[in-house]
Amino acid sequence: MSRIKNCSVTLWKWEALTKGFDNGPLFKNVNLLLEVGEKLAVLGTNGVGKSTLLKTLVGDLDADHGTVKWSENARIGYYAQDHEYEFENDLTVFEWMSQWKQEGDDEQAVRSILGRLLFSQDDIKKPAKVLSGGEKGRMLFGN
Repeated sequence: MSRIKNCSVTLWKWEALTKGFDNGPLFKNVNLLLEVGEKLAVLGTNGVGKSTLLKTLVGDLDADHGTVKWSENARIGYYAQDHEYEFENDLTVFEWMSQWKQEGDDEQAVRSILGRLLFSQDDIKKPAKVLSGGEKGRMLFGN
């Protein structure tokens, strides 16, 4: 991923961006310029390539062709849709969150974090892997 230097207005720029898989391109020769303060909504039905487009934009996937250039001052943040790999173990919600506690944190500190994330006493005894996608997202924000 390259950077755009000394550009106070351009956030990122796509040039001739193409990405696909075995069934052909999901998007082809996309050119787009996004300036600071502008917003972009990516809409579409399941399977049309929205996540692939975003993963290509942030550099998690390489484009088949074309370039993505970010402003040199841009800070990239991306919250992925799928976090199943984070929850593949057999830890309870409490145990899962405990693995991220800071030095000096006790059991009550972990319970407090889980409470602020709206998990009940019953919830924290569940295996973390059975949580809904939204609950898993809350867990990730809390660690």
